[in-house]
Amino acid sequence: MASIVFQNEAAKQRMQQASAEFLARFPGPVEERFVHTEQGHTRVLVTGPAAGPPMIVLHGAMASAAHVLPELGPIVDHCRVYAVDVLGQSPWSDDRRLQDPAAWLREVADGLGLTQFALLGASWGGMTALRAALGMPERLRQLVLVVPVGIVSGSAWAGIVDAAWPLMLYRWRPTPARLEPILRTQFTTRDPAWAQYLGEALLAYRLDFNVPRFRATDGWEKLRCPVLVFGAEQDIHSPGEPLLRRIRSWLPQVETELLRGSKHCPPLTPEFRQFLGHRVLRFLQAEAPQTIDA
Repeated sequence: MASIVFQNEAAKQRMQQASAEFLARFPGPVEERFVHTEQGHTRVLVTGPAAGPPMIVLHGAMASAAHVLPELGPIVDHCRVYAVDVLGQSPWSDDRRLQDPAAWLREVADGLGLTQFALLGASWGGMTALRAALGMPERLRQLVLVVPVGIVSGSAWAGIVDAAWPLMLYRWRPTPARLEPILRTQFTTRDPAWAQYLGEALLAYRLDFNVPRFRATDGWEKLRCPVLVFGAEQDIHSPGEPLLRRIRSWLPQVETELLRGSKHCPPLTPEFRQFLGHRVLRFLQAEAPQTIDA
């Protein structure tokens, strides 16, 4: 049967190998688990101190739990982290598109024995985490969203000229020169491994970037846990300042952090990992909301 998520089985296997290479960059011990849900078998990578507060982490589009773990910095030193391979956006969980994020994540949490937990999502994972949070707010202790999509949109013209058109040209005839404008649009800093991975992923996946939009009527009043949102100032998909203004209008308790000079993918540097990790840890331990520009 043809794959729903990948061009073919060989493409899926290439993505699994690339994911394993990213996991090799993570210095700590990692336990692999699989959880059965009605929407599909789901892989989870578990790390961090066993007695630490539980945190579920959701990665971005066309990636994996292995990609997000090395970017968490000191979070993994303090929290028991459960990095979940998102259905439809990873080569490790079942070959299915995710239909109901809240029902899926509730089953994942149940399978892991987690009654309440912090939830962190990045990019596509941020959108998925927010959908899940709105559907099961009683399970969350805190919610952290890093450059989430689906809340605001960037310029339609820029989206065509700087994103859609270069992507179409690259998929039609992939060359390093045609990959370059895509990398320039997405990444704040360059990491050769990430650049190579994105070039391969754009060819391996059956791309599905249909992002359902959040609305003011989505029941935000039910989400009463502390929330922290990072927006990237130069994000072509979800511009940081409009993103943070919109989320503040919907969630009065939200803390916001503007990543100045950042594109959709924040800096892939040790310094940024330390900043992000310590900022999230301060939030997890804090009680009063605040708004900061960085």
